Amino acid sequence: WDALTRPQQERSVGRRLEDGAPLTGGGEFDDVDLTARDGDGRLAVARFSHVRRSHPDLNGGARIFRKGANYEVLDGVEHEVGLLFSSYQADLSAQFLPIQLSLDEADALNEWTTAVGSAEFAVLPGFAEGEWLGQRLLA
Repeated sequence: WDALTRPQQERSVGRRLEDGAPLTGGGEFDDVDLTARDGDGRLAVARFSHVRRSHPDLNGGARIFRKGANYEVLDGVEHEVGLLFSSYQADLSAQFLPIQLSLDEADALNEWTTAVGSAEFAVLPGFAEGEWLGQRLLA
């Protein structure tokens, strides 16, 4: 990853590294234009970029809410960097799995990433005054 130029890294991701904006323009939270072309006529967002492979248009409309937290551990001998990735969805099979399968199949970032663990957790829905946590789901 470190041997790549910044433009190569950004094409792998499909976003500008500086601010997270799509390579097709706009800001961090703007949607990517999967049809946009660059000045040379190539897709502005590469065919195997992370953002294209995970886009709802290529995954039957599946969307997830995702958050990442970078970490770095330096203990004098070992140097480890990574990302703790969390996603939230109502239906793991209908939302998370199609996206993950698409990424597994052809995500450009696969060359530089390694998953080292996974877990699923159920998060109970909120509650109104006078109710108990999960009452609407469990009662």
